[in-house]
Amino acid sequence: MSTGDIAAPERRTPTPAELKAAIDPPLHRSVPQDIHPAVVTSDLKATLVDGVDSIAAPAFNSAETAAKHMYTAAAALRDAKSALVEKSERCKVMGANGIEFTIPPERHAEAQTIMSGALRRAATVQESALERIDSATADLNSRVERLLSDPKRNENSRAANLVEVRQIIRELPPQSRLNFILTKISEGEKDVSDAVLHGSALTSGLTKQDQAKVREYAAATFAKREVDQLAGLAKLRERVQVAGRALLGVYTDVVPRANAAEVAAKAALGKLAEVGA
Repeated sequence: MSTGDIAAPERRTPTPAELKAAIDPPLHRSVPQDIHPAVVTSDLKATLVDGVDSIAAPAFNSAETAAKHMYTAAAALRDAKSALVEKSERCKVMGANGIEFTIPPERHAEAQTIMSGALRRAATVQESALERIDSATADLNSRVERLLSDPKRNENSRAANLVEVRQIIRELPPQSRLNFILTKISEGEKDVSDAVLHGSALTSGLTKQDQAKVREYAAATFAKREVDQLAGLAKLRERVQVAGRALLGVYTDVVPRANAAEVAAKAALGKLAEVGA
């Protein structure tokens, strides 16, 4: 699973509404509730799937499929471990909570193969979802740039207009410039953001930090849908990664491993087989 590209995201507590919606697949008592697909995606659907032309919709659908696959795999791993455990003296081991029963040694190889296969398939689905999310994020960022651009800015009349707007801003008191720009943007005057963003910050009497604030505010105003979807995709990506880490944790917990005595016995038998060979 994808575990190393960012720091582990913070786990969150599912809301009652999310848990009520968690019916496909059913909640499993031994799998974390916050990685159920309903919890991973339900509060983001309205933002990311908001029309037939939604750039984010395919990524959302892929993430929902991945979340369902990973949750189902985690539940199946838990159930497989429970079904394979044999409560006999030969399967007793000392675990963290005292004596525990384990999968019979003769089933280890089979269980490892099948469980590892389930993990690999889930990892493939997860990686596909993350790629879809990253692709949609790149497309949305490009769309934001297009919405904030001014394709006519180099035409003589348009360029002259932008120069005039910058001059008006420069003539304001320094402490009033940024507030004036943001107010005009909130009123829908894109000419003002075009003037500030399509030139050096100095030509408007601003700092680079001021210009960055103008861009952020303009994006939230003139590309609100795209900005909201970018925020939603960032959350979705984080949650898909959380689900992958949780599945990896379940796999690590249930996959059978040979204990020290088994390893020593196998090594001793191997040496014995070599005697006189």
